[in-house]
Amino acid sequence: MSFDGNSQAVVVVQPNEGLIAARLLRCHPDSVIPQVDELADEAANNLIATLLTPVTTLKLPESLTSAIVQMPDVDGAVDETAPAAEAGAYQAPAKRGEFGTAERARATPDMETFAKAGRDLVSIMILPSGQAQPQERFFAGDTLLGILPHLPASDLVSLTRTVSRLDVVSERLRTYLVTHSDTDISCRMLKDAHYISDVDLLGLMPTASEQQLRLIARRRLLNVVVCDAIIETGNSAAILELLRNAESQLSTSAFVRLMQVIRGNRDLEAAMCNRADLPQAIGLQLFWQVGQNLRRYILSRFLAEAAALGRVMSTGMKVDVIPLFGGNAS
Repeated sequence: MSFDGNSQAVVVVQPNEGLIAARLLRCHPDSVIPQVDELADEAANNLIATLLTPVTTLKLPESLTSAIVQMPDVDGAVDETAPAAEAGAYQAPAKRGEFGTAERARATPDMETFAKAGRDLVSIMILPSGQAQPQERFFAGDTLLGILPHLPASDLVSLTRTVSRLDVVSERLRTYLVTHSDTDISCRMLKDAHYISDVDLLGLMPTASEQQLRLIARRRLLNVVVCDAIIETGNSAAILELLRNAESQLSTSAFVRLMQVIRGNRDLEAAMCNRADLPQAIGLQLFWQVGQNLRRYILSRFLAEAAALGRVMSTGMKVDVIPLFGGNAS
């Protein structure tokens, strides 16, 4: 169908028809003309005549008429949205409640607001069991996670000192503080927190400093897996703390690996010989590599005073198989 643009507009238009036409005026021409082409010529001419009806001739309320008159021309709107129209994209109107960059910037809380919110959440976490349920304190800790990155270092250290002494703490919050890049925060948790999961300890070890490894080795009731991981680091200071920790659980395989680690280190050898859980076979093996005083201690601990033992000692020392004790072997 062809249209030369010279047709006269229909003068008499019903209000509802005018509203429909006003609505169609906001549509892009590409979404209107294909629908018109599908109509019969007479129906199409009637629709186009309605579209071309001046706003002032429509029977609309005065407020709506003035608003429509002030609307931008369709041609100008098409020019502004030409890239989107060529791509066939539809730009939906902004949703209610969405803010621009300026609005979001103005809505961002300041440092004092974050600090106050953090104190309020901590006050909920330290409530006694009669005033707050454990799940409520867990949820408060999870909410606190979103505030911690906005707090200054001094406030974060103070908050960590409080959280580390709590028995009921959100697992996510505890993990965040234990693995924090600031060693003061991480070490405070390792020193004071009653419970830290083995997963957090094992995840921290590959990048942990010597101070962090020593604090881990001092913790109560270290299980076999964590002890093996500390030994694998090869850090002498941490291993010494581990051997002196009477509540750490060392396996027989761990003692076997320690035999090579402690060689030549008198402090490590003494700490290992004093372990209450030192296997007898490992203790007798230590006899051949430790110093004179430790050899005497191992003999008194694992071997009974007997004539057979005296014969073994004198025979071995005669052929330089058993290390000398510096005097009478008996």
